[in-house]
Amino acid sequence: PTVGVRLEDRSGGTRWNREDPEVMMKEIAEKKAKETEMKMSKLEKKIVAKEKELDKVKSSMVKPTDLFRTDEFKEWDEAGVPTTLANGEAVSGGQIKKKKKAVDKQAKLYNDLMEKTNGNPQELLQATQSE
Repeated sequence: PTVGVRLEDRSGGTRWNREDPEVMMKEIAEKKAKETEMKMSKLEKKIVAKEKELDKVKSSMVKPTDLFRTDEFKEWDEAGVPTTLANGEAVSGGQIKKKKKAVDKQAKLYNDLMEKTNGNPQELLQATQSE
């Protein structure tokens, strides 16, 4: 490229053309920049996927009975579903149903995580973080 000769492979043989060396160097630099950009894009996608995986592991580690143990609620039933708000009002039936569904979903995630990690989710968390 520095002498300004471009080789082209064709079905009838090889052909060479004289071109401006600066133009050829610019084309090479653009090609390398495009390849670097594609590699960066792939790495960014991998990072986003790993962050999602890490968030999923962290959220799965919450015990279902502790899911709604916040200052927003005052009393909970044995499954961890809130029954009384912090101001003393009872939680409405529709809200109890929604909260129970969320607790059941969390219980499934938590149990799957415990089964997958043989009761030690910290190892999976550390492995995911190290990646």
